Amino acid sequence: LVAIKTVIAEHALDDKFEKMFLDEARIIERIRHPNVAQILDLGQQGSLLFLVLEWVEGESAASLRRAVHGKGEKIPLNVVLRILADSCAGLHAAHELVNDHGEPLGVVSPAQALGKAVDRRADIWSAGIMLYHLLAGRTPYEADNQIATLHRVVQGLPPDPIRGIPPEVAEIAYTALSYAADGRYATADEMQRALERTIVKCCGPTTQADVAAYLS
Repeated sequence: LVAIKTVIAEHALDDKFEKMFLDEARIIERIRHPNVAQILDLGQQGSLLFLVLEWVEGESAASLRRAVHGKGEKIPLNVVLRILADSCAGLHAAHELVNDHGEPLGVVSPAQALGKAVDRRADIWSAGIMLYHLLAGRTPYEADNQIATLHRVVQGLPPDPIRGIPPEVAEIAYTALSYAADGRYATADEMQRALERTIVKCCGPTTQADVAAYLS
């Protein structure tokens, strides 16, 4: 089984989308990490470009959260922290990517609500959102609509406290979600190390096999 990704039909002949698609392929092809899905092939059928990607068997973190919190339960803390630690490891591999001359490629999420230049700390913030969401079952800046949510984000107010978690875990979440980029972890590797220490201190050693057993 493989996953096939294409440009949707309405944009298939758009040079801008073709360039974005090929740029993505070139970037992903360079990443070699067990927590990042690999490209197996890049091809074209007629005018349609396609990527053949490694198929990752399992559920998404989002579907896990919906299933568990929808029943009024919580995902075990050790499972949440292991998912985030492993995600940070893959993220760091992407951030460290260099070109053939050894120059950093600067791979980060392009979204920025205030329109400022971004670096890898934008992805640290996204990892903080994911951590908060899996712990609390809700996003940290929920409001009645998208505009109101965006308003809460750009105000720079701290998210609501998460109840029932150790202070070490709360500190990781709030550090990653710092409004000022300088207040966040400098790298995904730094965040991963904080998560690994907290797993051992608060939960005991937890492996991917433990996560798989919980999902089963």
